[in-house]
Amino acid sequence: MYLKIGWAKTMRGEKIKVGDYVEIVDGVHGSAMPPGRRDGFIKEAVTQEKHRGNPDQFLVVFSNKAVLKFHKSQIRVINQEAKVE
Repeated sequence: MYLKIGWAKTMRGEKIKVGDYVEIVDGVHGSAMPPGRRDGFIKEAVTQEKHRGNPDQFLVVFSNKAVLKFHKSQIRVINQEAKVE
């Protein structure tokens, strides 16, 4: 079972949340990722119940509309979603 929550921190301490513009780190590849592009947006944070609601995996949507799941250690935040006030 998966739980949906709002944010988590990467291994480098960067806060990841839905809407962030991110890059998948070098050495990690998904066959559905667009050629020559490692960047996308966080679509959803997911975690298993055994992790007590702390997300460690995220769904990333790419420019070709592919949605792939990555562990937080495989994600680098490029730009945080701007707050609209």
